[in-house]
Amino acid sequence: MVRDPQAGSARVGISGQRRLSAAELRHRLDPWLIAAAALALIPALAMTRPGIPHTADGYVHLLRTLEVRELLQSRVLYPRWAPDFYFGYGYPFFNFYAGGAHWLAAVAAMGGLGVLGGVTALQITALFLYPVGAYLAARALYPAVSGTARPAALAAAAVYLYAPFRFRELFQQGNLSQLVALALLPWCAWLLARATIRADLRWSAAAGLALGALVYAHHPSAFLGYPFLAAYAVTVALIGAGRQGRWLGRRLAAALAPFGVGVLLSAPFWLPSLVELRDAGIAAIAAGMFNVRVNLLPLAELLAPARVLDDTALNPPQPNSLGNAQALLALAGLAAALAWLRAPGGKADSLSAEIPWTERQAGWTLLFVTGLLILALFLILPFAAPVWEALPLARFIAFPWRLLGPALLWAALLGGAALYLVPSRLRTPALLALLVLIPLSVATYLFPRPFAPVAEPTTADIARYELEGGARATASANEYLPRWVADPNPPTNMAEVIREGRLPDPLDRSTLPSGSAAVWTAHSPLSDDYQLDLPATAPVTLRRFFFPGWRAAIDGQLTPITASSPYGLIGVTVPAGRHSLEVSFGATSPRRVGAGLALAGCVATAALWWTGTRRRIISGRSTEDTAPGWRPALVALGTILVVTAAAALVIGPHTHLFRTRSPVEAPATMQHPVHARFANDVELIGYDLDDHAPQQGGTLAVRLYWRALTPQAANVRPFVHLDAVTGDETWANETKVHPGDKPSSRWTPGFYVVDDYRLLLPAETPPLAANVRTGLIDPSAKLVPLAAGGDTLTLAGVTIRERHPMRLETAPGHGQSYAIGDSIRLVGHAITTRKPSPESDATGPSLDVTLYWQAISRPPADYTVFAQVFDRSGQKIAQVDGPPVGGRYPSSAWTPGQIVVDSRAIALPKGVDPAGVQVAVGLYTPADGVRLPITDAQGARLSDDQVLLMLDPS
Repeated sequence: MVRDPQAGSARVGISGQRRLSAAELRHRLDPWLIAAAALALIPALAMTRPGIPHTADGYVHLLRTLEVRELLQSRVLYPRWAPDFYFGYGYPFFNFYAGGAHWLAAVAAMGGLGVLGGVTALQITALFLYPVGAYLAARALYPAVSGTARPAALAAAAVYLYAPFRFRELFQQGNLSQLVALALLPWCAWLLARATIRADLRWSAAAGLALGALVYAHHPSAFLGYPFLAAYAVTVALIGAGRQGRWLGRRLAAALAPFGVGVLLSAPFWLPSLVELRDAGIAAIAAGMFNVRVNLLPLAELLAPARVLDDTALNPPQPNSLGNAQALLALAGLAAALAWLRAPGGKADSLSAEIPWTERQAGWTLLFVTGLLILALFLILPFAAPVWEALPLARFIAFPWRLLGPALLWAALLGGAALYLVPSRLRTPALLALLVLIPLSVATYLFPRPFAPVAEPTTADIARYELEGGARATASANEYLPRWVADPNPPTNMAEVIREGRLPDPLDRSTLPSGSAAVWTAHSPLSDDYQLDLPATAPVTLRRFFFPGWRAAIDGQLTPITASSPYGLIGVTVPAGRHSLEVSFGATSPRRVGAGLALAGCVATAALWWTGTRRRIISGRSTEDTAPGWRPALVALGTILVVTAAAALVIGPHTHLFRTRSPVEAPATMQHPVHARFANDVELIGYDLDDHAPQQGGTLAVRLYWRALTPQAANVRPFVHLDAVTGDETWANETKVHPGDKPSSRWTPGFYVVDDYRLLLPAETPPLAANVRTGLIDPSAKLVPLAAGGDTLTLAGVTIRERHPMRLETAPGHGQSYAIGDSIRLVGHAITTRKPSPESDATGPSLDVTLYWQAISRPPADYTVFAQVFDRSGQKIAQVDGPPVGGRYPSSAWTPGQIVVDSRAIALPKGVDPAGVQVAVGLYTPADGVRLPITDAQGARLSDDQVLLMLDPS
């Protein structure tokens, strides 16, 4: 270990560890950390109001926390099975969804805060972790030039916290797990940078703990964050080693060891989750609204500015945006990084007490961070769809916009560096300006409407939520339903008992033979004991979904379990006579192996710490500890407190300064009014449609505006379809659990709900006209009728564009074209014959006639195609009239320039030789039967306004 050159001036204790003097302690204390924490005061104060925000997922996370608390109180320290979920049948929710955030909130709840208070306390804690972690991550990376590292790191903290995505999460989405995970992300980056720059395995041990916690907090965020963090850590190691490769091996070990530790520590979650995923219906997560393709963001949304919100909307839409301040400051930070690359390199090329992180090293690192930012943003855009589809597990992430989490971290590291571009004498005023302007850039999101009143939840509320149409087991797609469940709609009588505040008996007594006796002798959330007296051997059914981990014992001896049909319930065959039956949920082999790996992770953490203590390479203060005095930090803190006071005392009571309020019957942003009333007094006010000509394989964005005219007792499910205009086929559809993710039973009359859809058009969708249709489904799975009649509503017509449009020269028979009327041309044709079926004696051959139409301009009306067949003598022997493409593509919807392929079959009389026939085709107006005039390529009008076509020679 290299000694600190200042060690001689400090006291040394018995253990050999140097004690800090009072002056050194004051120097080591960082007042800028206090300023960084103070940045979170504005959103933290907003979260202290009563109730919960009007979010899509907030209530389900409250129920998840409640379930975890109930399990913890029953001494289930690591929850996997949620016994009260899915109508009381139980659900392996926490086996597949990391419950670390709910575990922390549940512990706080058990400490006296209650479930609601525990969730709020965790949210507020996370808000303070955001800026402090970002500050530390940036401070570890920035070079010490004129005392700018810490002020710049404070600016980075503001960039990371005051991003639109953050407040969309808090006040619209409400994903507690993701909120906590993204609060941990900058801490992981900080610990990795410290471990790598110092080549110190003690910091590696701490980073490993943070990475393990990231998995438990929110596994999708960890899945997306690990590769970016690993690339960042390796880059810091390579750049820190420099051309001479100073301690490269140790730096790489310090960079990569934390990921091994994090993987080991989190094995109790990810190993059983991956192995037992085959026993769940996870495929549901890749369909409908969870399909990755429909959740990729257009660039316009990704770079959208903060929007003024409408107080009349229950869920005013906020774009998934990087943030304008974040984008601009990241560009400025990139300019600072490029300037640093021209600075001279560091001179520390041998072991020394302090290894400075030079401007050049910081510049190269930020250049790589820019690449990470660009990669993260690219993977959110529609161009990245093939990447997601090529990764088997990635598609289960469902929402690529989650990458805004790491993207904002990289934007923050770049954005803080922008302060280095300001001349030294102006840096403090520039910092103060940023501390005002960055929060101001998202001011429209900082002042939510009063929260929804919510009482302290009980297990009865779980049953009530599910019975009223809420997401069963708090999982919208039933994606963790055991594969043995053939019918996902079991009887709800147990949930009704739970709703009444009573404990339901899992034993299905109706399956017992006559004369049986059954006594429920013991119960816990994960086990039930019975004393049975059966007149004959009989199958006994417990109303619990079968899943690996459930086991049964008769008189203390394990016995096989089966899954009954159709609900996949636990079945046990019990012999005649008096027997005890014990059914319990426990470990499986993957769960035991996962626990063993976690123990190995604990040993690895201790080993890293011990090794790092004995083999320290770089000791003493690094250049990141060089800081300006307390005065600039206090000025920054004072500015933050003034902004907070202004927000709380001046702006907060007058939020109309950043809000609008439109009439509920005419939302300000709505494009097309409809005002269609359903029989349950729900009105579709109108809709927006982003594209009237979507492309094959693309997406179609539809926004609906709903409102309740009277309070709603039941929840409804909305759907949007893309149907053929004939109504006989649906090409794309999306059905939601709730309109706008807001249960209709909680709608307040006088407000409207914004309901967004992104329909994924299959690549094989025919390039025809289609109708966008919508409707509502009641809890009994029936369509809610419209007050004016019918049960579905057609919103608009669209035309599907071809991904690879047919070219004129590829159309069969394109050698001669004909002008039909003023707006249509017949540019090709193909006629083939089909022999009669050998099983039928009554039919003759048939002709398959394919016509290739092209609209020169949009036709003014819907025309009918006639196709008449004449024999050699000119006698008409067959005729088929009808709209183009069987009515699926009316001519008035044709897109100018598009070639429309129109096929029809014409049956010929028996005995007719098709070799010598002619087919006359043309168009006429169906109202009066008048044919459209036809001219050939020379402009000559054809006789009878019809084109005579011959059978293809082949």
